[in-house]
Amino acid sequence: MAAIVAVGLSAFISILPGPAGIDTLFAEQGFFGVFGNASRISIDVSGQIYVLDGDRHTVSRFGDTRAKTQTIGGFGWDVTTFDRPTAVATDGLNVYVSDYGNHRVVRYDRNLVFLSSLATRDTSFVPAQFGYPLGLALSRQGDLFVLDGENLKIVQFDSRSGFVRSFGTLESQEGRLHQPIEIAVTQDDRVLVLEADRVVEFDFTGTYLRSIGEGVIRNSAGLCAMEKGFLVAANDTLLWFNDDRSIRMRIAASTIIAEFPLSPLRDVAVWKDQLFLLTPSRIGVFRMEAAAR
Repeated sequence: MAAIVAVGLSAFISILPGPAGIDTLFAEQGFFGVFGNASRISIDVSGQIYVLDGDRHTVSRFGDTRAKTQTIGGFGWDVTTFDRPTAVATDGLNVYVSDYGNHRVVRYDRNLVFLSSLATRDTSFVPAQFGYPLGLALSRQGDLFVLDGENLKIVQFDSRSGFVRSFGTLESQEGRLHQPIEIAVTQDDRVLVLEADRVVEFDFTGTYLRSIGEGVIRNSAGLCAMEKGFLVAANDTLLWFNDDRSIRMRIAASTIIAEFPLSPLRDVAVWKDQLFLLTPSRIGVFRMEAAAR
């Protein structure tokens, strides 16, 4: 079990065993946000933080100070409202939001002004169809990956919204999706799909590579790709997988001393040396450090 030492009234340091004689330390920096039922968090290259609130059907963006907040949405079906937003992906210029009940992906500019909408559920070309989208991810080239909750597959579009391919279906064999939850693209263009009890990995062309975390991941909720490895937020546990897909650490949320409870965990994000843990009502921020044992 990780050793945890309380520092002050609202900070903690958690020393977690890492590879090659390195420990990972987390120090609480505080909490922010007030949400009805937050489900997803995403951070762009400039540090802008996007949070989805399922109960309010909104997308909120926090600036660098986290005091200035811009919120769009509310329940509806026009270009300014959502029927349960499920994911947000951004390259710093474009902001994409998957709109579950409206079967679409809505694109905004960096000021959250509507630009376009992508919906293919009614097209006659079956491979391009998606409905009830669960997740979104962007590649370095600007390709958009949509996690199709209706047909249990991934649909890939290029930067001009042109269909590229779909995968994760029966033809993927071991990589066939069963309970997809979230999707991410790594810096080396691997596609990761989080399911309830595993992470499925594909290459950029949709070829199945491997299944990760079976027997370790349970009740998963959120996924975050990092420079080296990825994080999985489960209901009451945070799991860190290394670049070689071995598990680096596992820590129960209940063992973390913090100002507010961290369970249930809904999602996780990393920006520079900061770890963001999303709960239904707020975001906890922690500084990540490394120290030699």
